[in-house]
Amino acid sequence: AAKMQVPDLGKDFRLAGEELIKKGLFQEAIIKFNQAINANPYDGRAYASLGLAYSQTQRLDLGLEQVKKAVDLTPDDDYVWAQAGNVYTFSKDYDAAIKAYEEAIKLNPEYLEALYNLGFLYNTKNKYAEAIKVLGKAVKLKPSFGEAHNNLGVAYWNTGRSDEAIQEYREAL
Repeated sequence: AAKMQVPDLGKDFRLAGEELIKKGLFQEAIIKFNQAINANPYDGRAYASLGLAYSQTQRLDLGLEQVKKAVDLTPDDDYVWAQAGNVYTFSKDYDAAIKAYEEAIKLNPEYLEALYNLGFLYNTKNKYAEAIKVLGKAVKLKPSFGEAHNNLGVAYWNTGRSDEAIQEYREAL
């Protein structure tokens, strides 16, 4: 006898919400993520994405509450940590954002978005050596990543490595 597949309804709602976020439809995404959580209250990714959607609608307190819940539920999920980093960034809590992106990268050393965002924040905090390390890794993973080349150029420029900076600015074009 064939084993019956039980659909994970929560996952379908969450994936629909993630598509809505990509389209900038944050209010609609919030509804989907809440449906996902109702279907599966243990889906850390749904809380993380809900947090991101809230932060995109200027409800930062709700966004922070959701990503904290997500990290508590699924501390081994790189996606959850990266979304927490995004929400902390929107909240201008750059130290917490840096810690969150570092956790995401610890779990997935090739997480491109987390590497890029971490490098950007390191530049913001004048931590150029750290920025060079993570942005260098980002451009190795995706050589066509113009913004990463540009930010790597900024880090090189600010450490007096102008030749390398110019090379990265050229790569960014």
